[in-house]
Formats: sequence, C-alpha cells, structure tokens
Amino acid sequence: MSEEVKALKKALAIKIKHLNFVRDELEELSNLSGYELQNELVEFQINVDGGKYVETTRAILPKVTGNKTSPVGYSHDHTEQLEMSPQGNPALTNTVECSQYKPLVVILNGPPGCGKDTIASAWVNAHSYHHGYSTKSFKEPMYNVAAAALGMPLENFLALYEDREWKEKPRPEWGGKSVRDLMISTSEDFLKPMFGNNHMGNLAVESIKQEGLGQDDIIVFTDGGFDAEVRELEKNFNVQVVQVLRDGCSFDGDSRSYIEGEQRKTYLLFNDSTVESAVSDLDWIIAQAQDDIYGRN
Repeated sequence: MSEEVKALKKALAIKIKHLNFVRDELEELSNLSGYELQNELVEFQINVDGGKYVETTRAILPKVTGNKTSPVGYSHDHTEQLEMSPQGNPALTNTVECSQYKPLVVILNGPPGCGKDTIASAWVNAHSYHHGYSTKSFKEPMYNVAAAALGMPLENFLALYEDREWKEKPRPEWGGKSVRDLMISTSEDFLKPMFGNNHMGNLAVESIKQEGLGQDDIIVFTDGGFDAEVRELEKNFNVQVVQVLRDGCSFDGDSRSYIEGEQRKTYLLFNDSTVESAVSDLDWIIAQAQDDIYGRN
C-alpha cells in the first residue's frame, strides 16, 4: 500500500471519528433542549488509483426537526438499501433477529510487525473481567503441523513462536527458509490446494461454534488476511474487519494482504502511538460495530 493511500485512509478514519463526535454532541444537546432529532445516513467514499483502492464509510448524523435549521453542513448521498426497514421482508427480518444472538468477531488485518497480537492481547487483558472476550487466529490448526515438522511438543513451539526473531530466522537446513515460511507453505501449498481457499475459515467457524458464545461475547482474530476466510465467518457471525496500519510495515513477502470490499464496512486503526492508545481505538471501533449490529448506544 502506497504512502498516498495510507494518508487518504488516515484522513478518512479521522473524518469518521469527527462525524461520530458531532453526532454525540448533537444528541446530548437534543436531550437538554427537548428538540427532536431525525437521523440521516450519510455516505463518504474515496477512490484511489482509478478505483484500485476504494474506501467507503457511513455515519448516522442527526438533523434538528421543526423550525430549527441543521447545525451541520455537509453533502450526502442517501443509501436507500441500508435504510430499508426489515418489516414485510421475512428473509431480512430473520437475518436482523438472528444477528442479535451472534457473537461479534473482530478481525485485525495488517502486515507482519504492525502490532496485531500485541493490541489484541492488551485489549483482552484490559477486559479481563469479561470471560467471553478472547483472541484466536486462523493459523491455529497449522501450529500442530509446524511443531511436528520441527520435532518438538506443541506447547514448546507455541512459546517459541511468540519470538519474532526465532520464527523469522532463516534455517540453512531448510534452504534458508524460516518457520514463518513453513507456516505459509503449509497453508498455501498444502491445505488450500487440497481443501479449498475457505478451509481455514471453516475451521475457525467450527472452533467458535463449539464455545457456544452469544451477543455479549467478542472474539478478536489476530491474523486476518484472506477474503475467503473472512467470508466464511461472515456467513455465521457478526464480523468487523479492522485494518491495522503502522509506518514501515508491509505485506512484502507475505501471502496475506489488506481485505478490501465495497460491501464490507471497514475501520482503520493506526498503530503509531502507545499500546494503550491502540487499545482505546479498538474499544471505540468495537463500540461503533456493536451499535451498528445490535442497536446499542
């Protein structure tokens, strides 16, 4: 991803936060003054490199009704499909009702070294009082394969895998390949050709279902990078993709990439400050996602 695209993404993320701040302030003023507010769905979009990169975001902005004029000036495009009521549409009604009982799956999508594992671990620790908050990764089933290839117990492998230097160190006996290369090859050269590109997504779905989670529970995946895997989760759960960006980090040499899609609402998290700041940003994103899905305030 070019620096220009990163800059545009960051500007868009700031715009989203500003719009939500304005919304919250207007709602507070409405409560104090007694004036009724009417919500409008506003859509913003940026296209980069001839449409190669497309980012779309939506925000609910309130407008004062009656004789008062709106204190917010902006241009907007109404998205009628998103505003459509589920009433009269049994299929849509069932989808809306079922979503109330599904857990939220947050997928951190970013290049190696951008801090996904650190952010997710710190976020879970910050909410240690909630036993339904946890982390997972799509590559969990591959740990067994890699541990067996190295001839070590799984628990020893998992402990060593936390060491980035260890897992990325070239091994002469493997022709200069690293443990990370082994993990990538296991996925791309063996599992996907044999079972399909969505196989790791299917395994992740089954893993979550076994836990019997509900709408108050949140699972954060720390290694999202393939659209096919995310789609399997989207078929079964409420999913929020969060792209994590950090200066100096890229997907060069990695089989994953940023997950894009015009029909998928995506938030951006810039890990360019402290871990505490990143956790705070993730909290904010999750709150927005819960509001969108469950209608929470």
